[in-house]
Amino acid sequence: MREQAPDTRTGTLAHLPPKRKRGGRTQGLMQGSAPAPIDTTPQSARLRKLRATVENALRNEMATTAVWYADKLVTLSRGNVEDVLLLARSFYASGDHARAARALETRKAYGSARQPAAQFERGVTAASAAPELRARLLAARCLAKCGRHADCVATLEPALSAGEAFDSGELAGPPAPPAEDAGDVDGDDGGIDLAAAACTVAGVAYEALENRSRAVAWLVRALRLDATCSEALTFLVERRLLSAVEEKRLLGELRAALTGDDDAWIAAVYGARLCVHDAEQSVEERFGGLERVHGLGENAEVLCARAEHSYYQHDCRGAHALARRVYGADPYDFACVPVYLSLIHISEPTRLRRIS
Repeated sequence: MREQAPDTRTGTLAHLPPKRKRGGRTQGLMQGSAPAPIDTTPQSARLRKLRATVENALRNEMATTAVWYADKLVTLSRGNVEDVLLLARSFYASGDHARAARALETRKAYGSARQPAAQFERGVTAASAAPELRARLLAARCLAKCGRHADCVATLEPALSAGEAFDSGELAGPPAPPAEDAGDVDGDDGGIDLAAAACTVAGVAYEALENRSRAVAWLVRALRLDATCSEALTFLVERRLLSAVEEKRLLGELRAALTGDDDAWIAAVYGARLCVHDAEQSVEERFGGLERVHGLGENAEVLCARAEHSYYQHDCRGAHALARRVYGADPYDFACVPVYLSLIHISEPTRLRRIS
């Protein structure tokens, strides 16, 4: 107990003033409320510089450089989870998906596969998610890239055990935008719900495992978590996983979820991609708003969708002209190839024989 001195005015004992540490900081009640001092040791400064170097290398597509520095960073930080994740991101950027998955697994960056350190929760984006969740999602993506789809699903599903609770049957709108003074956050994935991204990866893996029903269930759940998760919608459309009735129902839900002014263009593009067999609207009625209101009439994806709609409404020459424009601008955009090849006999029969 601290010594007490008598108060000469009242005759009672008064507490002595708190002792001061070297440098003028006080000990006692105020110490707990003071902000933690920044670690300025040489080792801490070196780690901060290494992290900045790796992030800079990744931003500038220097994946090999990023791997080299991230490898040293993990050793010096003794396996810090964020640093292990940085190393795995570097491996992923370099195309070495097996090493990325191995780095995350062996260093327990996301806990064990069956006992997750954290659960995916609705409304959490990459900017605010725990590093263990980001590590688990990246590991699942790497396993899928390596063709280990069963392991991918086994990695994700334990952390998505609350997935049934997420799916209320109604699509959720996009997450709220960050506060104006929040500043930019490195690694922000644009605000896509991380749980929706995980559901999408699981759905893609189930499709590769030829489990169509579970693939559809996870992909639709992803859109119900976050209607702006375009990866899920693109996969559903390109693989033709939904029937015409299911597409129409899903489009209605998506439009109901994307009612804000900033999201109207997303709903319009979704409307162009879905329900291509529906002839209730003419091509001009369906695509006029995209061109006049949203300025997306010349977008390659919109042109491909317009060509497909024209094809199913028996405007073969119009469909061929649109598909030819897309193919001519980018021969590696394979989305328009089915329409282009099916109609190439109209004006380019010689080219069709040459391609075949």
